[in-house]
Amino acid sequence: MPRTPVRCGAESRAHAHAALLALAFACAGPEPLELPDGCQPLLAGADCMLPYPSDAFLVADPTMPSGRRVELTGAAKMLTLEQKSADLHDDFASDGYSTNAIIVLRLPKPPKRTSLVQFLDDPALSMSPTSSTLLINTSTGERLAHFVDLDPRADTDERRAVVIHPLGPLAERTRYVVAVRTISAEDGSPIETPEGFRRLRDADPSSDLDDLFDRYESDVFPVVEAAGVARQDLALAFDFTTQSRARQETDLLTIRAATLAWLTEHPPVVSINHVTHFDDGPVLRVLEGTFRAPLFLDSDSPEGRMVRDTNGLPVLSGEVDVPFRAQIPASLRREGVGRAVLYGHGFFGLRIDVDADRIRTLSNDLGLVNFSIDWWGFSKDDVFVVVDALVAHPSTLFSLVDRLEQAMANWLVLAAAVPGPLARHPALSRTSSAADSPIYDPDRLTYVGASAGHILGGTLAALSPTVPRFVLNSGGGGLGQLMFRARPFASLVEFLSTSLPDPLDQQKYVAVAPEVFDRVDPAFWAPRVEDSPLEGNIPRRILMQTGLGDAQVPMVGAFFHANALRIPLVEPSPRPVYGLSTKSPPFEGSGLTIFDFGIDPKFDLDPDPTRPGNDVHDAVLQQPAAKEQIRAFLESGVITQPCDGACDPG
Repeated sequence: MPRTPVRCGAESRAHAHAALLALAFACAGPEPLELPDGCQPLLAGADCMLPYPSDAFLVADPTMPSGRRVELTGAAKMLTLEQKSADLHDDFASDGYSTNAIIVLRLPKPPKRTSLVQFLDDPALSMSPTSSTLLINTSTGERLAHFVDLDPRADTDERRAVVIHPLGPLAERTRYVVAVRTISAEDGSPIETPEGFRRLRDADPSSDLDDLFDRYESDVFPVVEAAGVARQDLALAFDFTTQSRARQETDLLTIRAATLAWLTEHPPVVSINHVTHFDDGPVLRVLEGTFRAPLFLDSDSPEGRMVRDTNGLPVLSGEVDVPFRAQIPASLRREGVGRAVLYGHGFFGLRIDVDADRIRTLSNDLGLVNFSIDWWGFSKDDVFVVVDALVAHPSTLFSLVDRLEQAMANWLVLAAAVPGPLARHPALSRTSSAADSPIYDPDRLTYVGASAGHILGGTLAALSPTVPRFVLNSGGGGLGQLMFRARPFASLVEFLSTSLPDPLDQQKYVAVAPEVFDRVDPAFWAPRVEDSPLEGNIPRRILMQTGLGDAQVPMVGAFFHANALRIPLVEPSPRPVYGLSTKSPPFEGSGLTIFDFGIDPKFDLDPDPTRPGNDVHDAVLQQPAAKEQIRAFLESGVITQPCDGACDPG
């Protein structure tokens, strides 16, 4: 049994002289760790920020919903090569850690890969008391499913990040304990326990750790032991507490309420600036125009930032003309009534991406009249601001969230304009005549988004009061789950390397990112789609489609998002998804369909965005089976399985 920690401060000095003599050797203890200011002591100064997230960085803050705030100071605060802050908390303070957290730590040597539950392994193994890593909900004692990555990009083994990925979102305002067993390195040699944690584990007194002893004795070690791990078998253990939903929801709930109120007094004002007619091909007509929307930024430029009141809440700063593009398919040239679709483009794209061949073909095949706007914050116009932040001042990167929040307001107004003034505009009738009826049914508005259009469309699905069906294709949720497996992130990492060249520092940076991105992350907003919808929202359903081996937006993100939404996996499926129930079509509701193109499963094993690409990302939406499934879902809300068995077009 571990011995009771001995204190050598004021209380022990107050003891009788004889007791002090008896404790002399105990009070001598090990040499102080001599840690710099702000340093988390578990790794004894080898890394002052890791492990992360950690409650070592929570400080009291009565202005926050949870009463606490994450604060990195001194040696724990990330700095660039030029000694500028790379701490994302500078731009947005969090009252706890992300419910979409990834967990980053390091050990003196990286553990043997086969001792870890990796991405392709059975996730149930990670919940066994014998697992090398455990993630424990302290409120319930539940051991949570996860997988573990070793960063293949590390410069040296001693700086190789160990990254724990939960398979679904964590509960809000809940404390979790992470436990790592004593395990061997790849060569079979033992991995030394970090000295700071060793002193806590062995109850070896040190004035450096005096504040932690009692907390570990009461709040950490009992949790681990109750989960089936002996204290002496631990190489590392720490805890972290998740944020409140209120802190992350406030911005968009405020913007949503203000936008809907604005719409009651300002019916959408639409201007059509240009109409192009086509005599052949898959498109009948393309319209370019603008609509008026409320503005919450200090500018409509990519540098625009949120305008806030004295309480920090977004406020109206004016109005803005938002450009849009509408596309009528040629299949509606002579007959039929189309379905109006809000189309969301991909990463750093533009509304003109609706003209891509695969989207034109899809729309022509299904009779979709598309309406598209730029995803402010994730559009081509934002690229320069993103690159500048990564290179020169990475602490400001997620100022783009302000633009993404404004984009949600823009989409809410577009969703009101499509069944309103746009449906009455002659250019959107079959004959371009004011006397003619609209070429689409104004009462059948839906959303289709791929890639980033899936990601941000998943958030819009929680916010829109009027759109009942969302098709989310080749995307996902949980930013930290996506980044190091997504090819678009490779170029961003290259720019980030100019300010944070060490891959371990890049992992730390990404570990913080969900705390500031959750405000627009679809996995965070997933409970608001079906389980706890916002006031005024009509019921809605989600059809999610993803391809195994997608190099652009990895399937792990789709699985994470599906778990967050708690939607079933459509059967038959080429593979199971841990945490999802299964359901056999046809059925009304939401669901995830997986397409298998024959990509080697090992493709997804290592989180390296520079790995070779493939065609899976764009191919899913081009599959006849995917189109047929979308058609049935948009028409009736029924999810079908048009494949002959599992969908394996490859």
